[in-house]
Amino acid sequence: LADRLGILVTGLLTFVAFKQSIADKLPTVPYQTFTDQYIQTATKIMILLCILSAVSYKVAAVEQFDTIIMGVVIVGATVHHFWATRCHTRARWGQFDEGDE
Repeated sequence: LADRLGILVTGLLTFVAFKQSIADKLPTVPYQTFTDQYIQTATKIMILLCILSAVSYKVAAVEQFDTIIMGVVIVGATVHHFWATRCHTRARWGQFDEGDE
């Protein structure tokens, strides 16, 4: 459990460090950008994995609980990543009115 949580916490800290490192390089806007939403979702998945690792450690009586949960999370993360890279369409600049600024 300690090794797995160590890896997950390292990944979580990597997301936080990445977000902080790009924060000053991107323009500040009053709404969430797609990148913000993507990083937030990835962070939530990492937190969910930390919780599920602790739960699966306590529910060790069920043999395949860990495998089933990890499979569900991996499929969910893959679907999210596929949607973000292939299906998500960004708004074109011409779609915004002058009054939206």
